Amino acid sequence: MLGAIADRVVAGLLTLVASLLLAWPRSASRARVAWIVLIGIGTAYGLALNLQPRNFPNGNFSHYYLGAKYPVPYGETYRLFHAGIGREQIGMRDLERPSRRIGSSLYAQRAYYIDLLRATGVTFDPLAPLDTLTARARDAGLIEAQARRILAARLPANRIADYRRDVGWLDERGLAFHMSGDYGYNGSPFYGLLRRLDPTLYMRLGLLPALAGLAWQLLGVLLIAWLSGPVLGFSMVERLAVAGLVVVSAEFTNYGMPGLEFTEVWVPVLLAALALRRGRPALSGLAIAVAGLLKIFPFLMTLAVAVPLARSLGPGASEADAPRRRQRRLALLAACAAAALGLGLLSLLSGRTWVDFLHKIQVEFVSGSNMINSVSAAAALAALGVPEGSPLYWLVPLAGLVPLLALFWNRRAGESGEVLARRAVILVAAMGWLVRSWLNYYAVVPFILLPLVARRRRGLAVAMAASMAGTYLLPGFDALYSTAGSLVHALKVVPYLAVPAGLVWLELREDGWPRWAVRLAAVTAILLALATTWETWRGREIRRLAEQAEASLESGDAAVALGDYDRLARLLPRDARIQRRHAVAQAMLGRLDEALPDFARAVALDPEDVAARDDYARALLMSGRLGEAVQQIEAAHALDPTEVQILFQLARMRLAQGRRAEAIALLARARELAPEEPAIAEALRRVAGP
Repeated sequence: MLGAIADRVVAGLLTLVASLLLAWPRSASRARVAWIVLIGIGTAYGLALNLQPRNFPNGNFSHYYLGAKYPVPYGETYRLFHAGIGREQIGMRDLERPSRRIGSSLYAQRAYYIDLLRATGVTFDPLAPLDTLTARARDAGLIEAQARRILAARLPANRIADYRRDVGWLDERGLAFHMSGDYGYNGSPFYGLLRRLDPTLYMRLGLLPALAGLAWQLLGVLLIAWLSGPVLGFSMVERLAVAGLVVVSAEFTNYGMPGLEFTEVWVPVLLAALALRRGRPALSGLAIAVAGLLKIFPFLMTLAVAVPLARSLGPGASEADAPRRRQRRLALLAACAAAALGLGLLSLLSGRTWVDFLHKIQVEFVSGSNMINSVSAAAALAALGVPEGSPLYWLVPLAGLVPLLALFWNRRAGESGEVLARRAVILVAAMGWLVRSWLNYYAVVPFILLPLVARRRRGLAVAMAASMAGTYLLPGFDALYSTAGSLVHALKVVPYLAVPAGLVWLELREDGWPRWAVRLAAVTAILLALATTWETWRGREIRRLAEQAEASLESGDAAVALGDYDRLARLLPRDARIQRRHAVAQAMLGRLDEALPDFARAVALDPEDVAARDDYARALLMSGRLGEAVQQIEAAHALDPTEVQILFQLARMRLAQGRRAEAIALLARARELAPEEPAIAEALRRVAGP
């Protein structure tokens, strides 16, 4: 805990020093010395932090190194990893359902060992304690045998020993546990192909590849600082400022420096901007395709030419050389599309498919799961307590897209390569407005632009850097993630959204927008602020009523609980859990006919909710609708075959159907998963007989 606090304090103080350097008027020679000293201090601290045994190599590095070296299906990353270190196939994150862990319950763990022992014919006592079952499976060599089968199915025979050696090195350093609790490997097929150029990929995983990774990311800072000169017109002092701001940021020190993707993504992004500035559409399209095939979001840089192109094709396009500019814009889009198609197909040589990759990204970033360290507009809304399903989750990104499109609508932007390049980088910096999850280590882009802000409005640049220093000093994302409606969490995210807003504002104010557009923007902002206030209140009211209703239901006061759930259902009509608990309250009051539609709606809203199907099945059984009840409990059993209460209910229904042998088998299974439950033992004795 003290180490985490110290890390935050150091990152905050170094960034605060960088903000003071932006504000301090000085000669060029003194400024160079000051920034070089800060770069040296930031680099030394970053190395000292990341070379600690507990941090080295970082999990980000390990995921990307192993993922590029051994192309296994994304969803099976941890299955193979556990096999590589000879560990059981439990206790790891379920990459198909990132909010869950495989084998997290005691029942699931017992089922794992019992099934493994039973399948191999080893004698054992299924009612023995879990640690006894574990020892029996290990002593019989079953875990190792299973590991070999998994490895043989997913890796060529000549690569298994290398893989086991690589992951074994991580295990020896005590890093394996944290590896399989993360979100897996997110490198695209193109990343895997590109990484083949790295000579360390053909070495054993060890200190040398990890050190080479650190050196490569540090080199990336220098490349980015150097490229910022021709892209943004920076002087040598301003380039040093870019390097200093990046290297002291927590985004780089804690995520970019110890990983394997910082340099790979941001250098192509700046190369694309450089080609835009110099009027090289084919090169710009190629660079955008390279960056986009690595991380998808850089494809949005094509808006820099797509928006002016759309305007030039509309009414009022009267420039003398408009056809020539249209040709350049079309050339960039064509080059980007051709490069993306060609390199995308070539990427299949990496051993992975784009379908598999896009599915992984969709599951992790799109399907409603907020990442712990996300700093998107959606994350800010969630931090304020805005309930899931609120229209704000799509209205805010839609509103945020408008000023980003406006960056390229003005004819000045469409004609000037310098403006296009700068605004294309700003567009990437503001991506957190648009996407559901925007991880904090992508927010390094504004640091590249702060020297430009300082040139135009020094006070604003200082405020931007100081706000980032402030967010580093606040508690970490992991400490704030579980606190819905946390003002501290919202304050931590706000600078990641406000700094890009300042960058966009600086650009748009130079374009001379008509008064009606400014008024419309102001009215829209006010309406969104009011809507956010309302939705924040609604979220807090939902949590208050939910706690109150649960307390009433637990105490047996179903009438009071029902009133609260009525109000909750009006506030959040598409929440499966509220519908289910509303139905439970009705059932407790003897209003089963009214409860059944609510149970059915809860299942329809969340078909994978085991508890909803279980409750619905019980209500159907009480109503005499045995066939429908069996369908629901069978579906619940398919979703979680180790849940003892589901097994028990299914056994009861099998008895009601006259299928006694199946009921006995289900009760026997429930008994071995929960040997300390006397009710299950008694039910089995009554059904099976003496």
